[in-house]
Amino acid sequence: MARKRMIHPQIWIDNKFLKLPNDEAKLLFIGMTNFANDEGFFEYSIIEIKCQVLPASESSHKQIEDYIKTMVKLDLWEIGRDEQDRKLLRYKNWHKHQKINHKTAVDNCFIEFTKEEKESYINTNV
Repeated sequence: MARKRMIHPQIWIDNKFLKLPNDEAKLLFIGMTNFANDEGFFEYSIIEIKCQVLPASESSHKQIEDYIKTMVKLDLWEIGRDEQDRKLLRYKNWHKHQKINHKTAVDNCFIEFTKEEKESYINTNV
């Protein structure tokens, strides 16, 4: 379920955010805050992510994947999995920027990829 989220005004001058390749990638980063759970993570599904934030975009799945890899590489998002081995993405420093007043129970946990798994993911072609 989508949630109302606040965007910190410092985002517009954040060095990592400014390194994103284009406005569409920046919109994706900001837009996914509405779909992250109260712990800051969400399922890694290119189709779902595109439909949620960029439904009218002509970007290919590979372009969306490249945006995600860039965000992981820049340490804006972390990549991991849950207990069922489904891939997840999580906002770095989520609780620093989001104050959750009415928490919703989170059904699964986030298990961060090892450094080697993260490097392998970033360097893999789609």
